[in-house]
Formats: sequence, structure tokens, C-alpha cells
Amino acid sequence: MEPGNQTRISEFILLGLSEEVLLQPLLFWLFLFMYLVTFIGNLLIILAIITDSHLHTPMYFFLFNLSFSDICFTSTTIPKMLWNIQTQNQVITYEGCIVQMYFFTLFGMLDNILLTVMAYDRFAAICHPLQYMIIMKSEFCDLLLLTSCFTGYMEPGNQTRVSEFILLGLSEEVLLQPLLFWLFLFMYLVTFIGNLLIILAIITDSHLHTPMYFFLFNLSFSDICFTSTTIPKMLWNIQTQSQVITYEGCIIQMYFFMLFGILDNILLTVMAYDRFAAICHPLQYMIIMNPKFCDLLLLTSCVYRTFILTWMERLTGSSPCGSPNFSMDA
Repeated sequence: MEPGNQTRISEFILLGLSEEVLLQPLLFWLFLFMYLVTFIGNLLIILAIITDSHLHTPMYFFLFNLSFSDICFTSTTIPKMLWNIQTQNQVITYEGCIVQMYFFTLFGMLDNILLTVMAYDRFAAICHPLQYMIIMKSEFCDLLLLTSCFTGYMEPGNQTRVSEFILLGLSEEVLLQPLLFWLFLFMYLVTFIGNLLIILAIITDSHLHTPMYFFLFNLSFSDICFTSTTIPKMLWNIQTQSQVITYEGCIIQMYFFMLFGILDNILLTVMAYDRFAAICHPLQYMIIMNPKFCDLLLLTSCVYRTFILTWMERLTGSSPCGSPNFSMDA
């Protein structure tokens, strides 16, 4: 059998933010300043929580882990970026790129999950103040943290470029396919109809035209889009017994999956701030959460999620990790 051409990727070229030589010192000091502020700020939070026994509560327990995760998250990419700017060297090895993107995704997901857990912590404190310490006991907090770490963990896969992918699915058992189809169809319809009813209720009832329900409206819409990026394709694959998805279709699906997933978590954080304003400043709540400020928060959420995805795209380039240099083996 005649041997075919085998391409092996040895390193990638990072595109960077700008190729203008005059901008390089400005970018270096700008990102160094932001990195040091982030690093030192989170480190001070960690030290304050460790040294002050009054801060040994569930909320600060999660804040401690969030600060540590933030330090790790920023440290996966910024030091390498600063080194590249300083040395005018845009090359990163294949192994280094895979390790960098793995930990970037890992700590990014952990950050978002911890923010969701902290939102639940505030919900328990607000809705069940007398039972708060019973609900958020230390064992349950440890369990939430452990669950967050396991949820954020992803096994690295093969990075070979292909034209299409084979989706493994949940099970290859033929008898289980109808059960899986109706199970996921039921869950999707419950999610879709439930969020749609929330949207219609908020639109039709003028009493619900408040900041809290404004954000809930957008959260429900984001949830519909989030579930609709993957579940319909999954149902179609189960029904047609076809496990193939094109490369372009997979990229589009993952892009919108991450887009609305990030927006979901940002909106949960904004809603937590809304509840904070309502509890701590009840008399000034309607002044603080005025319509213009709510629109600004929503706009900021959309811009922030787009910035995160664009930043990831700039870091990775057009291929999974950037523009590749190839070494050819016959």
C-alpha cells in the first residue's frame, strides 16, 4: 500500500493584538499593569480571608476559591503574551499551546461555575436567612466546590484537523435510542415552553416590568438559545441514526453554545447585584436600578461575552491553536 503524506504540526504562530512596532511597548505595559492589578488584588483577597477569622463563612469560602481560580485563569495566557511582546517572538510550541488552552478553558469554566454557586449562596441567605448556616454547612460547601472542579475538568482530546466529526452519543444500544429521544425531547420542550411562558408573562403583565424581571426575561431568552444550539441536533442524530456533524457545523454550534453559556452566567451575576441593591439599599433601589442603568448592564454583558470569545479567537487564531508551522514527514 502506497504511503500517504503525513503532516505533523510542530508549532504555532500567535497572531497577537497588533503588529505595529510602536504599539508594542504600550501593549506590554498595559497588559502588565492589568495582570499585576488582577494578581495582587486576588492575592490580597485570599490573604485577608485566611487571616481574618470573621471571614470564615460560606460566601468568603467561595470568594477565596474564585480569587485563586482568577489568578490561575489570567496566569495561563498573560505571562506568555508579555514574553512574546517583549521578545518579539510569536511562536508557541504545539504542546505549549495545548496545555495553555486546556488550563485556560478549565479555569474559565471554573470561574463561571463558582459565580453560579455564589449566586445560589446569596439566594439561600436571602430566602432562608434563619436556616442559612444549616443549608450552607461546611460539608455542603465542600461538596459544591468539589462538584465545580469536576464539572470544570475536561479530558484533552485529539487536535487533528478533519472535515467532519463523529458524535459518540450517550449510548450505542439500539433499544435505548427511542428512550433517549423522548427523554431529551421532553426535557427540551419543558425548558423551551417554560422559558417561553416566563417571557410571555413578563411582556403581558405590567406589574412585572421591574429590573429583576427585566433580567429574568433576558435570562429566559438566553436559556432558550443555549439549549437550542445542541439539543435539536442531538434529537435529529438519534432519530436518523446519523452521528456525523460537519466541521463548520461543529464550530458554529460550539461558538453559540459558549456565547449563550457565558451570557447566562453573566446575567446570573448581574441578577445577584440586583438583589444586593434591593437588600442593602431598599429605599434607593429604583434610583440605582433605573432603566438606563439596566440597559447598560445588559449591553455590558453582551459586549463582555463578545470580547471574551473574540479574545479567545485571537489567542487561538484560525485553527484550534493558531496559525501552524508544519514539519513534513514522509
